[in-house]
Amino acid sequence: MGFDSLVRNATKRAGIADKLTSSLQVELYHHAWSGNDRHGKPQYLTAVKRIGLVEDKKGLRQMPDGKAIPLLAKLTIFGDIAPPSGLDVNTADQREGPIDPRDKIVLVDGRTGPILETAGLIDPTTGRPYMHEVTLGRPQ
Repeated sequence: MGFDSLVRNATKRAGIADKLTSSLQVELYHHAWSGNDRHGKPQYLTAVKRIGLVEDKKGLRQMPDGKAIPLLAKLTIFGDIAPPSGLDVNTADQREGPIDPRDKIVLVDGRTGPILETAGLIDPTTGRPYMHEVTLGRPQ
């Protein structure tokens, strides 16, 4: 199996997983971080509704600084997410991807927490993700 076939299969499988889990997916509200105000308080763009799987999590996540953060949920969002529009050039350059750790994601029931980790599968032919995984911590 060549590289192109491998990529097509991964893309196809992400699409199949999206279809098979569609009845389990719920609304999520993604507020993209747009910088901090003059007092250092985070500012966000208007929320964008996304659809994804929410898996409630228990336990702790050990952070690089040694702090242990209680887990809230793992989110899986299928498909590409375009970078947020409406950001100034400096803020856009500071972002770490379409979902930045400084963003805020609110679950349909109103729960939210800090983004502890973002990951996903990248389509090597386009360089764009076809699946995003986000780990949320519990608010401290």
